[in-house]
Amino acid sequence: MKDEIYVIGHRRPDTDSIVSAKLMANVLRYKGFNAHPAIMQNDQIEQNEKSFISNINISDFRTISDNDIKSGTFYLVDHNDVAQSINFNANIIGCIDHHMLSQFAKENIKNVIISDRVSCALAIYEKYKWIIPFTEQEKNDILLATMSDSKFEMSSYFTNQDKILLDSLQIPYNTKQLFNKFFIFSSTDDKKLLSQNFRNIQIGNSLYQSGTLELPNTDYLNTFINKIKKSDYENYLGIYCDRNNNETFVIIKEGNEIKKEKYNGIISRKKII
Repeated sequence: MKDEIYVIGHRRPDTDSIVSAKLMANVLRYKGFNAHPAIMQNDQIEQNEKSFISNINISDFRTISDNDIKSGTFYLVDHNDVAQSINFNANIIGCIDHHMLSQFAKENIKNVIISDRVSCALAIYEKYKWIIPFTEQEKNDILLATMSDSKFEMSSYFTNQDKILLDSLQIPYNTKQLFNKFFIFSSTDDKKLLSQNFRNIQIGNSLYQSGTLELPNTDYLNTFINKIKKSDYENYLGIYCDRNNNETFVIIKEGNEIKKEKYNGIISRKKII
């Protein structure tokens, strides 16, 4: 692993994490670094992201074991909190992300880029499109990553600037057609209700586990809340998106206390945090 840089997204990667690792590895190679997109060994791709990722070539990804972390050099994408990926015993030379800056990144990573774009892939494109050429395939990957992270342009975090950048890719697309082709509702399997789109998130001095459900109605909302209440998690951030009514329910467990909030629109975890 000597002299190699591994560009890695968060564990249980989504489409944006995968695409961002590919794009940033290409950027670093363009700058002369020996960089490779990477994924953690035995990591699982989110079920509702597989329809997207099946259209993306990931054959060039390197697999990183837990033993590789101490001897490797890493560049983080689509997260800047190492609790979400390689933990704390790693040499990290930089990161690019579109989430809130973590205390760890603030204190330990020198080259940090934080963007307010709706997807990390779009942030990479915005920053480097005047410097390096992006292929048609890369642009298509950016579109898919942004559709995924913007909830098909329904997210409260999707802005006019995001739309302008998407249009600058010059790839004709129809959002409704892409939704019908790629969107997969969350599983309603009782054993999976709290583990979908799962993340470990550091908020202040506290570590939260977090999961998201996207369903066509609120039929499973009370079941979701009760599962959170009865879970062994000390801190849990649950997000339930009702697609048909365009509403989001946020359930926060802190110890034995449960808080519930309702929002109009499809609210992202990034916005909630």
